[in-house]
Amino acid sequence: MPVPLPLCWLCRTFLSRAEAAVPKEKVAAVAAGLCRALPAVAAGACQCLAQRYAVLALEGLLGRLGPRLLCHLLLAC
Repeated sequence: MPVPLPLCWLCRTFLSRAEAAVPKEKVAAVAAGLCRALPAVAAGACQCLAQRYAVLALEGLLGRLGPRLLCHLLLAC
């Protein structure tokens, strides 16, 4: 059963706006904070890696899984 086009447009618009609103630096800070749960030997390296690469990983993930693909996976398009 085909899904109506307005639902697809609505899904893409919502996800585009949500992607733009994601505070990537805040996500990186939270990821670095989660490293405190690790043993002290690994916590420092984890925090360093999280601060450096969390934003890049998030941007890469959101770039690859753009609104078009995500809405298709959610069966909205």
